[in-house]
Amino acid sequence: MLRNKKFLTKLLLDGNVIGVEGAKTLAAGIRDNETLTNLHLSDCLILEDGAKELAKSLENKRNLLVLDLTNNKIMSDGCVSIAKSIQNQSTLRELMLSNNFIGPGGANAISRVLMNKKYITELSLAMNGIFSEGAVALGQSLKDKKYLEVFNVKKNEIGLQGIKSMEECLNLSRAIKELNLSGNNIGDSGVEIVINALKNKKRQSLHNLALSNNSITSVGCKLICQFIQKCHVLEELQLSNNEIDNVGADSLIQVL
Repeated sequence: MLRNKKFLTKLLLDGNVIGVEGAKTLAAGIRDNETLTNLHLSDCLILEDGAKELAKSLENKRNLLVLDLTNNKIMSDGCVSIAKSIQNQSTLRELMLSNNFIGPGGANAISRVLMNKKYITELSLAMNGIFSEGAVALGQSLKDKKYLEVFNVKKNEIGLQGIKSMEECLNLSRAIKELNLSGNNIGDSGVEIVINALKNKKRQSLHNLALSNNSITSVGCKLICQFIQKCHVLEELQLSNNEIDNVGADSLIQVL
């Protein structure tokens, strides 16, 4: 049926467990479609083999704007295949690949994809085990991404080295609205890097800042409070499961 729908622009199949075989069938169905702009396949359990099949059909999608493959266990090799298939698609704006176990190898592949994605607005790679190695690669490719609005690398254990590599991206981004760095063990030193990158922007746009599970003490909390005073558009601040004591709590109370 989809083979006859050559002018289909959006396809949303989130939450349908189509599996590897379903991914193969879908890939065949959209292979000749050149107008597809949005493809949403989160929670479809397509796995590594399904991702590889899907990649074959994405190579000619010159108008692709949004690709969501969240929570599909595509692994590193599946991610590499997807990355190669969208390498030359300069139109891509949103890429969501969270919870796929892509590891540092997958992150490296995505970093190469991002090199020519000047107008990328959302990058979600949470819970992928990219560690500092993958973060450093991403940091290099994100340096000129001034239009990035949503950046999510939650629970990747990127550490201090990883956040250092992303400092320039955070500093240059003009429109960052959601930043999720929870679960990365960046500590107070990492918080200082993040806050210094964010606080001197001429126009504050950040609505959501997530820094839970990062071993932040009251020292880091004080820096966050200084930023809160300048960022009047901030709506949500996540600091759960850190090491903030009553001194840090008092600092927060004074600025909230």
